[in-house]
Amino acid sequence: MVFCAPADFHFQHLLPIIKMIEGTPHLKLIIVEQPDWQQKPDIKNSVFILGKDLGKMNWNFFDVMIGTDFSSIPWWFTSGTRIALFHGAGPKVGFLEELAENIFDVVFTPGPDLRELEEKIIENTKGRNTKLLQIGLPALDILFHQGQKNEIQRKNNKPVILYAPSWHLETSYIVIDEAFIRELAGQNKYHIIVRPHPNLLIPEKCGGIDWEKILFSYENENFEIPLQGSIYDYLHRCEAIIGDYSSVLYEYLVFERPGFLYVSQEVLDKVLSYGACEPDSDAIIEPLCAAYQTIPDATMLLEILDKGMQKPDIRQNARIELLNRTFYNAGSATQVASREIIRLLDFNRI
Repeated sequence: MVFCAPADFHFQHLLPIIKMIEGTPHLKLIIVEQPDWQQKPDIKNSVFILGKDLGKMNWNFFDVMIGTDFSSIPWWFTSGTRIALFHGAGPKVGFLEELAENIFDVVFTPGPDLRELEEKIIENTKGRNTKLLQIGLPALDILFHQGQKNEIQRKNNKPVILYAPSWHLETSYIVIDEAFIRELAGQNKYHIIVRPHPNLLIPEKCGGIDWEKILFSYENENFEIPLQGSIYDYLHRCEAIIGDYSSVLYEYLVFERPGFLYVSQEVLDKVLSYGACEPDSDAIIEPLCAAYQTIPDATMLLEILDKGMQKPDIRQNARIELLNRTFYNAGSATQVASREIIRLLDFNRI
């Protein structure tokens, strides 16, 4: 069985499944190594290969290949079951148009809203028999159980808020700006942890802007920029989140804590008109705007934060509703995915 992903962030969505099935008798795992791994994970019954070497294995027989990106499963893989596990939810589903350009036997769908969109795409792919399985998001499970423990950690007795700006292939869709960074770094009521999308730290992918340099120029005791580990190492420690249209805003819903949107309507309109989101863009973004309070301008940051943090239960019902619309099996998706994989393996052997 082959697990492949284009980056460590994506691999974090596969890892819970791998850890659950790694001890299964007679099951051999092949893991495609990630170029940005800080440390190779310790996985039993596994072989690690480089991505460039995967193509050299086209003469091998594999029972299952599972990838988090719709282009990560190579064209030559036809010997077994091809599974796509999409790595998120929300407006980023615009990339689902790639589903129509690739062949999959099974798609592990995260939740009801995304399933509706996937069904429409599959209907438009001629001669393909892709099955959608209601799995959920395995990476969400550990967050769900951390939320049950309520492991909030304050810094210097100040509420900790995570700012998680996203990245987009189209640089004009990138939301982060220096005015907002300046406001975050200049206030002293909250401890801000900034965890940017990895591609925001690569100037060539941000129109030449060096966001890492800009961010660290504002670093202070209330403005922390930890780059080690995964964003999933920080989510459960924070009392609130600030984001834009990133999938992490949806994943954060499991904590039942407040959140804030910092994104202009102009950028939202652009993002939601990208690819498969149209013509359902309003249906995708309206629930997010109902669940989280919007910061319309950088200068209004502290005013909006104060109101939201003083009454954290405001919009709680909308957040619960959005969680249920976005994810199946919150807290148990890993077990469901692992069970389906083993079932597919057994079917292949018949």
